Amino acid sequence: MTRTGDISAKNHPGMGAIPHAEGVTFRVWAPHAEKTYVTGTFNDCITARPGGERLLVAKLIALHPWDKEGPGDSVVVVVNMTNENRDRYVIGLARAGLWKTRFNSDSHNYDSNFYNHPSPDVETREEGADGQACSGEISIGPYTVVIFSQDE
Repeated sequence: MTRTGDISAKNHPGMGAIPHAEGVTFRVWAPHAEKTYVTGTFNDCITARPGGERLLVAKLIALHPWDKEGPGDSVVVVVNMTNENRDRYVIGLARAGLWKTRFNSDSHNYDSNFYNHPSPDVETREEGADGQACSGEISIGPYTVVIFSQDE
């Protein structure tokens, strides 16, 4: 795979997911984005499900910045702020089709000490989620950033 630039966090200090004593800070630079959305569940909240079951939410966010909102223009940035894998985790996606994994910060490509948790491409389904028209199941490793986009 040919990369046009190194987007690893070590070469862009202060950007991406930054763990610290109080939690995780996430910063994104998107100077041409007209809108950016943050969706997901995070911050150690306890929620109740129907039937009274209680669960700890996922500490995962997904951002969808774009310029003209179309293939080749939109990206989805997913950040897992926990020390656990999130497999088969459903997020909302703006458009139907295949969302390809473009970056996985947990990859051995960046450091052989990383877990290399797989984050495969995502095929959408018609059920919406997070206020978006479609949804898809993602897999993401602990303290990881994954970026998805669609081809034109």
